[in-house]
Amino acid sequence: MLSRVALRKALQLPQRTCAAQRTLTASARLYDAKTPIRKGETTPELKGEQDSLGLAENEERGLSQAPNREEIWSRSQKPRAVAMSGPRFEQTDFSLQPQPMAAIELIHRQPVRWTHERIVACEGGGGPAGHPRIYINTDKPEIATCGYCGLPFWAFVDPEAKLSKPHQNSNKIKPKNAMPSSTTTHNIYSFLLLSLLLIAFFPGLFHYLTTLPLSILSFLFAPRNTAPSATPPPPPTNIKNNMSWFQKQFTLPARSRGSYLVTDHVVGQLPELKEYRVGLLNLFVQHTSCALSLNENWDDDVRADMSDALDRIAPAEGPKGEELYRHSAEGPDDMPAHIKSALIGASVTIPIKDGKLATGTWQGIWYLEFRAMKHTRKVVATIQGEKA
Repeated sequence: MLSRVALRKALQLPQRTCAAQRTLTASARLYDAKTPIRKGETTPELKGEQDSLGLAENEERGLSQAPNREEIWSRSQKPRAVAMSGPRFEQTDFSLQPQPMAAIELIHRQPVRWTHERIVACEGGGGPAGHPRIYINTDKPEIATCGYCGLPFWAFVDPEAKLSKPHQNSNKIKPKNAMPSSTTTHNIYSFLLLSLLLIAFFPGLFHYLTTLPLSILSFLFAPRNTAPSATPPPPPTNIKNNMSWFQKQFTLPARSRGSYLVTDHVVGQLPELKEYRVGLLNLFVQHTSCALSLNENWDDDVRADMSDALDRIAPAEGPKGEELYRHSAEGPDDMPAHIKSALIGASVTIPIKDGKLATGTWQGIWYLEFRAMKHTRKVVATIQGEKA
């Protein structure tokens, strides 16, 4: 006999089987069509599309082709007359889309665009499919047409001279925006270089060539004097030629080492200064161990400080009494005197105005003696100017 548990399982098995069948039946209904379509019937969506296109119910209807997809047909594609997106090379039936023909005609009216000397750009065209812009190198003579659309762009008259021919479907030659050839550019550069060399090496010739047209015009349009030429007129007598030179040598008083103001002595030795309205006075000392300068004329301490400063710059001996210079044949103070003379200078130039030296209020002529013993110094005075 069966146990109580086995009987209970036997009684519950049919109930679970029925539930599983009900579940499968309900899930299968989800994938069934809501309304079975019989052969020859028209759905409401298709019927609405036929009404919009003006087709009869029994008239044969063709499906339109999706753009650029030959393998896909869509009944939701709008007619070409309704969804017009411009001329596009996507429809193989030109009766439905005449725009590509107009685009092809527009392309064939103009030659292929030349980008620069040896490169052309084909914008696409020459066929319903079209292609994107491509750049073609024209160095190879065997390439004469675009490899995509067959549009010609280059040909040769003979192997020696490479000349571009007009486009086959146009009477135009290369576009106006084409760059000049390399030969023309090289000729221009050569001419400019030659002109620059002529200007650099022959500036007089350049000036003559530039002024030649003006000289010819002035000769043609200048008034001509028909009277016989007379002797040249004498120079005007009202112009006074008062420019003159004057030179004189005098001596300075003998002095030992120091700085001395000699302005009054110089003016006293040159009374000729009063004869000049404007000019220059140059004083030149003819020795190498003294100097002339323009400096302070009021305080004597300035001249003393100047002598001390020059002694510190060029001392006669070292701090321990040792010799500092190789040249000592004329005494230990001779070489320092040469150094000081080179630093200060041997001449001064002073302007002359209305017969007087045009010095400043505090300026005076200095005579600087650099030797310890007294020496007589000679000075050459040169005057150049216009007399009154």
